[in-house]
Amino acid sequence: MKRAKEKSKTDEIENLDYASYREQFTNHLQYVATSNFSQKVRSMAFTPSKSLDKSTCYLNLHNNSLVSYVINKKDIQAKSDQTAPSASFELKKVFESAGHRTPVRTVALSTYDTVLLTGSGESIKLWNTTDFKCFRTFESSYCTCSIFLPEDRFFLVGDKDGKLTLYDTNKAEIAYQVKAHEASIWSIHLHESPEGHEGLSVITGSADKGLKFWDIIINQYEELELREAKHLQMIDEIHCVRYTPNGKFYAASLLDSTIKIYFSDSDRLFLSLYGHKLPVLSFDISSDNYLLVSGSADKNIRIWGLDFGNCHKSIFAHNDSIMAVKFVKDTHYFLSAGKDRSIKYWDGDTHQLILDFEDHLGEIWSIAISSIGDFFVTSSNDRSIRVWRQTKDQVFVSEEEEKRQEKKMIEGPMQDRFNMMEEEANKGQGASDVTRLNIETLKHGENVIAAIDLAEQMREEYIQYEIALKEYLSAPELRRKKMAKPERPKMEKLGDLSIPEFVMREINKVNSNQLENCLKFLHFTHIEKLLYYLKYFIQNNINIELSTRILYFILQNYESQIKTSAKLVRVLSAIQKSLRNNLKKSEDIIGFNTSAIKIFLKVLKEREVSQIEQDDIFKTKTQFI
Repeated sequence: MKRAKEKSKTDEIENLDYASYREQFTNHLQYVATSNFSQKVRSMAFTPSKSLDKSTCYLNLHNNSLVSYVINKKDIQAKSDQTAPSASFELKKVFESAGHRTPVRTVALSTYDTVLLTGSGESIKLWNTTDFKCFRTFESSYCTCSIFLPEDRFFLVGDKDGKLTLYDTNKAEIAYQVKAHEASIWSIHLHESPEGHEGLSVITGSADKGLKFWDIIINQYEELELREAKHLQMIDEIHCVRYTPNGKFYAASLLDSTIKIYFSDSDRLFLSLYGHKLPVLSFDISSDNYLLVSGSADKNIRIWGLDFGNCHKSIFAHNDSIMAVKFVKDTHYFLSAGKDRSIKYWDGDTHQLILDFEDHLGEIWSIAISSIGDFFVTSSNDRSIRVWRQTKDQVFVSEEEEKRQEKKMIEGPMQDRFNMMEEEANKGQGASDVTRLNIETLKHGENVIAAIDLAEQMREEYIQYEIALKEYLSAPELRRKKMAKPERPKMEKLGDLSIPEFVMREINKVNSNQLENCLKFLHFTHIEKLLYYLKYFIQNNINIELSTRILYFILQNYESQIKTSAKLVRVLSAIQKSLRNNLKKSEDIIGFNTSAIKIFLKVLKEREVSQIEQDDIFKTKTQFI
């Protein structure tokens, strides 16, 4: 009986008229309108409205802006025209002036903690620290470091192009700009009266291995101006520079994983701190000139004594590179932040972890702490700026440690299981993902970047040459005799290779097991240029295996950035088409060879030869004349 009932139910379901149900459902839906936006839409929401003729829609776009649209309903069209729009989109308001459109790379607080400065890839913004509202916006290039001058009227910003810019907050304009370095300025610091200098001194460290000192003077027009006081050339790239609070010394961290400390007046070497396995990305000096804390790409924090240069403690602090460390003024407490999206608060005397915060959604780049330590500000790759305020709640280190251990006990087995699954998935791969970085990998990354830059420079010279040659050939004979014939660019810089061959040669120099780690050091601008070269290699069947391996790495790590660029999507589409054609050719060759082997085996079988060595062709002795 039960089976009969179930069968009757299934028969009823099969006999349902789905067409009638679909018609009833679609009668309740009506096409309203189609609208195109400048960016991809992340999310949207409609405001509750009693009016049937008008409604408001809010859109969160991919560039971190909020757009408000009013949908005005038109007169309903005739039922015969179901595809005609029955409403129109009207732009109401755009909220885009508050936050940054790109990751926030640098933050700085004014002398009296009244103004917050944030810098990103497209702009510099000034915020009021009482209500944290933006009151100034300056267009800029990619900012990497910043600092306020005393009295807070002016501030200095270093960028990725090597320019040092002085801004006037009152006039909201650039007061002075100078090409300070040939490469990115990674760090900037100042002291009001260091030993050996008269007045205010600014120090900058760059990727061009240059350490420069600047004096701020008033010129004949009674305007502030930067004047280079001295220039020291280091043995490697500089990541961070600092004056000691008493102005007696200055320090610089280099790409060779050391920190050099020099006398301010004589520039003689005082101490060389070594112990980190990878470059020191940030360090800070306590207000009493007693401790120096350093954070490195090897995920460790080291606390050093500035009296003898001995290491007091080495702490495995983060799960990824440590991008910023900062002392709280007049204390030995310090903060650290890294690419693992966490911020940690430490005691520099007991070496204990007091608090940790994990609220950021992206890599943390910079930290700024108020003069009395009542709040601090962090900037992240998720384009957010977060402010953390001190509360009156008491913190017990033992209780916080217990909470961390409980969390670790809960999340630890799940993480171990995930790691095991990941290892099993990676077992059959020809090239393992080696995450250990070393100096050799950094050098290879630099060489690839330099090769791409030189190739792009030569390509630009060729474009200019072709334009000039076209103008020369199209000119009348009389005018052509007076014109100088354009000279063809010399390929000696590229070792007499073509531009794509030169780039491929530099990539081939990288060891196979270090390729992925080498590519991690490339900025997205270089990745974008590399994609065009990969397109050329694949279309011309040049080193297909290596090219597809690099392409796979790029898609794994830069998928979101590539999706936002229409031109890169077109490049990938062309690469996909070429790869499919190559794959089809390979399939045809394999199919042809497989068919030939089958025919050969069939012939051997007809001859009743079990092994190929028994065939007559191998028994016959052939004489060669």
